[in-house]
Amino acid sequence: MTALRVGRSPLRMWLFALAGVPFVVIGADFLARQRILGWLITLIYEDRTPDSFEARDTLWAILFVTVGLLLIVVGLKELLFPRAVLEADERTSRWALLGPFRRPVEIPWDMIVNWSAVEVDDAGTPRPALVLELTDRFGLPDNPWGARWSGDSTLVILTEDWEQSAQVVEAALYELRSNRSRVVES
Repeated sequence: MTALRVGRSPLRMWLFALAGVPFVVIGADFLARQRILGWLITLIYEDRTPDSFEARDTLWAILFVTVGLLLIVVGLKELLFPRAVLEADERTSRWALLGPFRRPVEIPWDMIVNWSAVEVDDAGTPRPALVLELTDRFGLPDNPWGARWSGDSTLVILTEDWEQSAQVVEAALYELRSNRSRVVES
């Protein structure tokens, strides 16, 4: 049985985890000894006395640490235990459209009319995407994660953080469909 499994790009997930490190370092430094912040303050203010920190600054530091840890945990989780954004075989396809830590949405082959790899304009930036033309939207989320509806039954799924390009996935899906047709005919 032929199967397709597409996950998120490991490099992107590593960079996602690394993005949290500065938040944790700065937040923890503020909450602890303020060595880095103290050095920055003397660099900025030279001989003048800096403004004193207020209670809201402590809240910002806690928020920095929390967001940083969240970025690190989610990035490392995806890196060490990757979740498929697409799984397909001759029987059905499953897409991660409900968000992180939620089950994938099953879209039967009979519901998919066609698909194509395209570039979409996302706020002025061209981004790779996979466009699914469906018979209807029944059972699919109104606000899909990492995707959007274009019209009544066309789903545009952004693929820039996938480990495989939209063109490779498009070709693999066509191969699966042709294998499915051969199995059904037999």
